[in-house]
Amino acid sequence: MIRVLSPILWLLGIFSHQKSFRRNPLLGSRLANRAGLHVFRVVAARAAYRLRLVLLAPLMGAEDRRAFARDGYLVKRDFLPAADFDRLCHEIDRIETRIHEMVEGDTLTQRIFVDAECLSRLPTLDAVLADRRYTAPIRYATSKNRLPLIFIENLLRHAIADGDDDPQSTPHTDTFHSTIKGWLFLDDVTDRNGPFTYVPGSHRLTAARLGWEYRRSIVASKLADGHSEDGSFRYDSDDVRGLGCGDPVRFTVPANTMVVADTFGVHWRAPAGGGARRRAIWFQSRDNPFSPFITPLPRLTRRINEFFVKRYLARFDRTVGARDGERVFKGRLSSE
Repeated sequence: MIRVLSPILWLLGIFSHQKSFRRNPLLGSRLANRAGLHVFRVVAARAAYRLRLVLLAPLMGAEDRRAFARDGYLVKRDFLPAADFDRLCHEIDRIETRIHEMVEGDTLTQRIFVDAECLSRLPTLDAVLADRRYTAPIRYATSKNRLPLIFIENLLRHAIADGDDDPQSTPHTDTFHSTIKGWLFLDDVTDRNGPFTYVPGSHRLTAARLGWEYRRSIVASKLADGHSEDGSFRYDSDDVRGLGCGDPVRFTVPANTMVVADTFGVHWRAPAGGGARRRAIWFQSRDNPFSPFITPLPRLTRRINEFFVKRYLARFDRTVGARDGERVFKGRLSSE
């Protein structure tokens, strides 16, 4: 039965958010990509994305929309009133809950999934998520009018003494279509704790970018850097220069700054000093890129997504011992 269904699932995968050239033989087909399969997916996804943004234009001011379209990111300093931000940090410092921990090279990442139970213990964050002033720009950036999945994130750079290089420190894109990641930074971000870095304008579908995507797609299934063959393309310095975009921007910003970025653009974590940590409210949104529809019920959609993510995390918890560098525990975020 699996042999019969597999080709059907591979075909359906073309019209989904699937991105792995290695796991789906149709997506990884050298012949199909020479004929333009990958480019077709990139262009079709971009067309649907642009349509959704037009429908959501009222959620964001014209100046911010232009900046997001031009640069691929939006930066909001002093995002929350100072008193609210201080209360939020205090609540996060005190919360003791289930923490998912993973290792990427020499970086230790701890995340707390923000679900309804968690929000009941974080009243300030709950109030922020209920306030349209704060959520409207995020809902616009998702292009789906939805509240993204939200985590409390704690990055501990160089925390693994014998770890390899952090794979997130290599310039890369997340997938073949526009998705968002965002951070409300709870700590000052400096060169010491590895700022998020982005190449302005690299999210735009220029002739240079489309040509690069075409050439890379033909060989993607044969790459072996651990990421490109699964659809998260890695770039070297010549690749980045070839896009003809601006110089990379390091987001060295004060605490209480929100950054939202389109991760179809080239980005990475900058190098960091030893023992540095970076805490944030971290969110991401990624789903079927070809749908032209937006949700009319962002709160309900988030609750539905939350249900499925909690089920996924429960399965993760049961198998965590089988993967090196991953664990689940109850406690507080580490400070070092």
